[in-house]
Amino acid sequence: MLPTADQRTTGQLRRSIRTLLQRLAPERLAQRKRQAVHQRALHLWHDQHTQTSHLTLTGLEPARAHGLYNKITAAARTHKTNGDPRTLDQLRADLLLHH
Repeated sequence: MLPTADQRTTGQLRRSIRTLLQRLAPERLAQRKRQAVHQRALHLWHDQHTQTSHLTLTGLEPARAHGLYNKITAAARTHKTNGDPRTLDQLRADLLLHH
């Protein structure tokens, strides 16, 4: 992997390393995932620069995170189709705030 590293993007290198780790240490990767899911959390912080707050949900199972995102996006698109002028990002955020 190293001899061709300078010819690859960081994304390509990341995928190659992930594939190698999956082959050499699959249980370690599975253990890291279980630990991250076990330590799932909701984080809140205040941005002094913009005077807004941020929420981040971490440690979700990928299928559940994608499912939630897709469900919220579908609802946002319905609002958009019905003439709502907000962007999809704004609609997704507002839908989360009201549920």
